[in-house]
Amino acid sequence: MTTKKRESFLSTPLQAVSSLLQVPGVGPVTLERLTQAGVSTPQQLIGQFMMLNRNPAAMVSWLKHVCSVGGREANAVSEALFAKTERMGVL
Repeated sequence: MTTKKRESFLSTPLQAVSSLLQVPGVGPVTLERLTQAGVSTPQQLIGQFMMLNRNPAAMVSWLKHVCSVGGREANAVSEALFAKTERMGVL
């Protein structure tokens, strides 16, 4: 499903994404949980995704188990990060 938030996230250069709230799947509760886990920027979140070898399932697991993010949100975040890194040309 494509949303305006997802379209905006994917089309905006990474350095211009200034808030985790711009990442699809991140709302106020997820933002708080990510912050408590030490992730405070979209760049840190993508860095975590990269450390997990761009593996969407591993990212979902990390979000659920380390950050206590719900399944629907974790899937949305992971899918958006995968699409973003693909657009950036990361293999």
